[in-house]
Amino acid sequence: MTNLQSTGPLRGRDPQSLRVRMNNLQYKVPGLYQNVDQGILPALFAATSPDAQGGAYYGPSGFQEVTGGPAPAKVPKRALDAADSARLWSVSEALSRVSF
Repeated sequence: MTNLQSTGPLRGRDPQSLRVRMNNLQYKVPGLYQNVDQGILPALFAATSPDAQGGAYYGPSGFQEVTGGPAPAKVPKRALDAADSARLWSVSEALSRVSF
């Protein structure tokens, strides 16, 4: 439950756009969102747990992987696209000025 869904893709646009208003309404529906403290747990698990498997993908354990504690999750289809992966790696190296 952050402003990433409403401000990230809308940078420089009217802050009261329809998308922002819809996101604000969705926050009121129980089970669609979780607070930041709970939402960060899958990323923290993947980064720090000795039980996390290299190359695995973690997300919320609940219904439709929307809420819940960290658990192995379905890998999004786009994450399996080799061309997208190569481009992300290339852009990341260029922006960070670090090559591997």
